[in-house]
Amino acid sequence: MSRARAHRVSAVVLSAQEVGELTVRKLPRGTHIFRCHSRYARQRSGDLVKLGAWFFSSSNGRFDLEAPRGTLNVAQAMVGAVCESLGVLTLDSQISEQEVLARRLVPLALKERVDLVDFTDRKAAQAAKILAGEMTGAAKNYAEFQSLAKSVDAVGRGGICSFLRFSSPERGRGYFIFGDSGPRLWETGEEISIVPVLNSLGYEIINDELMPVSDVDFRA
Repeated sequence: MSRARAHRVSAVVLSAQEVGELTVRKLPRGTHIFRCHSRYARQRSGDLVKLGAWFFSSSNGRFDLEAPRGTLNVAQAMVGAVCESLGVLTLDSQISEQEVLARRLVPLALKERVDLVDFTDRKAAQAAKILAGEMTGAAKNYAEFQSLAKSVDAVGRGGICSFLRFSSPERGRGYFIFGDSGPRLWETGEEISIVPVLNSLGYEIINDELMPVSDVDFRA
């Protein structure tokens, strides 16, 4: 097998010129996006703390920036947001009710226009050696993806548009929006039930504590 087929070939760092040659996806102020996230985070003390939807992470997410910068991970559509949150649990035909109750799906409206470099566009491969498929691939850690995000942020772009790993075959798009690290006390839309979204995809929701679970924190 050739090296190109056996190893990642996408760039790890982009120059300002390469970022400038990428297609820009402009999201106007007021654009509706979707976030599906854990309702709670567990502190070191063991206590559960309620989480808000507007959170720019500087943790271990695929395109997370280092503090004091951060990345808001949202989706273009509800299906993408839900599937990305559930991750590998979507590989089964049944999903634990406990996992559904642990999450919150809400629509958000952008507070200002955001210009994203578009990794889903053909020009990403031609201009910057970014393969859309590799941007959704598994990795032991996300250091190479985070390096790309840092390159984009350094040029002043507002974030990255990339396909989502777990939204196939819908091939949903994720928006990874940059900003200062931490939460925002901005309003959200009314919570949307996750159940109809999963039912529309053919999943069965089961009340069974023995089913596989993820690493999210469950309701108190």
